[in-house]
Order: sequence, then structure tokens, then C-alpha cells
Amino acid sequence: ASGTTYASSDLSVVSFGSKDGLLFAGQNGRAALTVRNAGLERTVDIEVNAFDPRLVTSINIPGYANNVDVAGDFAYVAAGSQGLQILDVSHHEQPAIIASLDTPGTAIDVRVVGNLLYLADGEQGLRIIDVSNPRAPNTLAVYDTAGIAQDIKVDRQFVYIADGIAGLEIVDVHRPQQPLFMATVTGLGEVKGVDVKDDQLVVVAGSALYAIDVSDRHNPIQQGRLNIGPVKDVAFDGRYAHVAAHTSGWKTVDVADPLQLRVTAGAVDFVP
Repeated sequence: ASGTTYASSDLSVVSFGSKDGLLFAGQNGRAALTVRNAGLERTVDIEVNAFDPRLVTSINIPGYANNVDVAGDFAYVAAGSQGLQILDVSHHEQPAIIASLDTPGTAIDVRVVGNLLYLADGEQGLRIIDVSNPRAPNTLAVYDTAGIAQDIKVDRQFVYIADGIAGLEIVDVHRPQQPLFMATVTGLGEVKGVDVKDDQLVVVAGSALYAIDVSDRHNPIQQGRLNIGPVKDVAFDGRYAHVAAHTSGWKTVDVADPLQLRVTAGAVDFVP
């Protein structure tokens, strides 16, 4: 976007896409990456070494571990009926639960931003929790949504909530103690997953992926829709939406044109 160009001496080792500065590792080996802009040039040596991940240890979580977010030396687990569970993972071989916070709902998703934790508490909506001291989490606010909060994304001062059959809900949290309703998008089916990048948002609901313009948070506008089949969750990088499509495996959808969504990759190579 700024006029920077990239060149790789071996694209099978290191390659790049449309996003400035984002590199992709390929096969093992070494390659030289040359970056140029406005007459300036720098070459960077890249070495790629593949490895096989291995289990270091495990720990039993009370309830049902639905989701996890990690910040520094701590892991925060949305543990279903057992609320929030906080683990010290500074020693990977010896993780330990150091605190918990029972919640009245079913903790389904969790996001940590700075000293604040946002918890999708199922039928009890959104909870905002102060985790500046991870050993003593403290609830700052509770925001009751119309449906079952099951997936959340925090972007700047807004929280986007996949609220089940109640649709998508947008909440302003610039004052964490006083979350404010902004808007909802309904008529999508059961919304299960949400992600956002800048002013473009995607949700998966029912059997489809939806693209939604949120440049005006008070008035989100539904754009494209793509039928995929049963869907579970979505991750969005600004150009592609990567969909966990349940029995259909995974799908990658190009959303560069939000009015013309199209599948660019996918696979079914596992039994859900």
C-alpha cells in the first residue's frame, strides 16, 4: 500500500501476499528476501525450520473448556458451567489454576485485551472482568444480551457478539463499567462465530457466511452472503474468511468484494 515491493530468492521457502510485511514460511531451507521502497533497499536472510509439535503436559479444567485466550504468563479459560478459570503457564511443564470466577451463565468464549477480559457467558450475555491481578479477577460490568452470547471479538472500543438466534450485537465498551448498546443485525439465523477487521465484519450463522459493513456502528449493513452448509466459527484476516464448516471441513472465502463472496480453498479430511 505504501509502494513497498518484496522479492524472494526462493518462493518455495518464503513467500508473501497482499498484506505488507506478512511473510509465509514454506519448505525447509534458506532464502533472501529483498524489500524495496523509494530507492531504499534491504535484504533479509530467512531460514525456515519445520518441527513437529509435541505435548508438554496437560491439566484438568473444571467444567468444560470451551475456549482459551493467553496473555503473558496466564491462560484464561471459558469453562462452561464453571465460569472463568485462570492458569499460570509461566512454567509450561507445570501449569496451575491460580484463580476462578464463577459466573451465572455458561462461559463459552473469552478475549483478553490489556487488563480487561471479555467473557461470552451464554444466556447471561457479556461480562467485563478486571484481570490486572490475575489471581483476583473482579467483575466490572454485566451486559445482558437478547440471545445466547457464544463468540466475541473485541476491536478498539467495540465488542461484537455472536448472540445465537438473536443475531449479531455491537456494544460500545469505551467505558468498561458502562457498556452501551450500539446495534443489532437480525435475520441471519443462529449466529455462532464473528470476526472483524477495521470496518469489515464477517459472521457465520445457520448454513452461511455473511459480510457486514460496520463503518457506522450504529447502522451495520449486511452485504454478501454465501451458503456453505453447517458452520461453527470464523477467523478473518481482512481479505479471507476462514470458516470452520463442521461436516464440510474448512473453507477459505475471498471477501475482497463483500458483495461477491467466493470460496477459494477448502478441504474435508477429517471426521468431525
